[in-house]
Amino acid sequence: MRRYQTAIRRRAGEATDDQLRAYGMSNHEIMRIRTLPREEQVEIIADYVLDRVFRILR
Repeated sequence: MRRYQTAIRRRAGEATDDQLRAYGMSNHEIMRIRTLPREEQVEIIADYVLDRVFRILR
């Protein structure tokens, strides 16, 4: 599972707004995240995606 977490964190910085919307993130959340420094964006996006994946797996 750790391998997938690493891959998601690596790809989180490349996520487009459309991809984030597909994961269920609102436009307001996306706009707020895009104002942050890149490192913080990656962490927030990766945490959001991992949370969604783990919810689906339960």
